[in-house]
Amino acid sequence: MISNHPLVSVIIPAYNAEEFIFECIQSVINQTYRNLEIIIVNDGSSDGTLEVINSFRDPRIILVSQKNNGCSASKNQGLRFAKGNFIQYLDADDYLSPDKIEKQVDKICSNEYHTAVCKTVIISDIDKINGLEIDTDLIQKGGEGKYFLLSLWGLNGKFGMVQPNAYLISRKIANEIGEWNEDIAPSPDEDGEYFARVLLATETVNYTEGINYYRKTLSKNSLSQNFSLQRAFNLLDTVELKFNHLFKVENTNRIHKLYQLNISQVTYQFGVQYPKLIDYSLEKIQGKSYKKLIIRNPLLFKYLSFAIGFKYTILLKRIVSKIKGI
Repeated sequence: MISNHPLVSVIIPAYNAEEFIFECIQSVINQTYRNLEIIIVNDGSSDGTLEVINSFRDPRIILVSQKNNGCSASKNQGLRFAKGNFIQYLDADDYLSPDKIEKQVDKICSNEYHTAVCKTVIISDIDKINGLEIDTDLIQKGGEGKYFLLSLWGLNGKFGMVQPNAYLISRKIANEIGEWNEDIAPSPDEDGEYFARVLLATETVNYTEGINYYRKTLSKNSLSQNFSLQRAFNLLDTVELKFNHLFKVENTNRIHKLYQLNISQVTYQFGVQYPKLIDYSLEKIQGKSYKKLIIRNPLLFKYLSFAIGFKYTILLKRIVSKIKGI
C-alpha cells in the first residue's frame, strides 16, 4: 500500500500538436488531483508546438525535447523521467475531465496491481460521431485483468476498445512489463500491445468516474489516409505478438480460437485494399494448425466465405468495391 496522495506522472508525447495541445495541457493543470508531474516530450515538432508548451508557467511541467522518433519512443523517454507512483498517458490532441485522475487514484492507490479505466467520449467536428462513447458497456464490468483483455478481444462475441488515455496504471506494473515496443512501429496497435502486457499484469481492472475525451476530426488524417501495406503487415505482426504474451499465461483452445478470429478480423478490415495480406494471414493461422480464416460478422460475408472461402470472398468484395468506385 502506498500513500493516499501519491505522485502521478502524466506523460504527453507531442509531435506537431500546436492546434490542440493547449487544451490538452490545460486539462491536466486543472485536475482536481494536484500531486502531478507533467512530462511533455516534444518529438521533433516543426510547427508551433514548443511555443505553446513554453507559454505555460506551471512548475509541475517538465519539458523534454528529442529528434522525431515516434510516439512509442516518446512515451519511453517520458517514462525515464517519470518519478510518480502512477502513470497517466495522454495524447497531445486529447484531454481529460477535471476529476479523471482523482477518481482513479482514489480507487487504486491501495493496490499497485490494480488498474483503473474510465469511459472515453469522442470529440469531433464530424456530427455523427461527436459525443459517442467507446464501448462503455463493456468496460463498466471491469474485473480480473486477463478476463478484461479477453473480453476486448472478442471472447464474449463482441470486440472492444479502450483508448489508452482512459487508463491509470501503477509504476510498479509499468516497471514489471518493460518499455513500449519500438520495434513494431509503424503499427496502428502499438498501444494495444503495451496494454495487453499491462492487463496481463493486472489483478483487477476498476471502472471509475471521470472522462477521457478522444479527438477524431476532419483536420486530422484518417486511418485510411495514414495506412499503408507495411502498416497492415505490422498490424498482423502486432496481433501475433499480443497473443504470444497471452499464450505464456494460457495456452488453450479458446485462446487459439481468439487468435484465429483476431487475425481474420484484420484481414477482413484491410484485405480488400491490400490483397497480399490474405496469404500472410493464412501463413500465421496455419502456423497455429488452423486451415482457414473465420469471421463472425457481417453475416453475408461469413456465409459467402463458408461457401467459396475467405480469400475469394475478399477478392469478390474488392471487385465490387472497384465497380462502385470506392
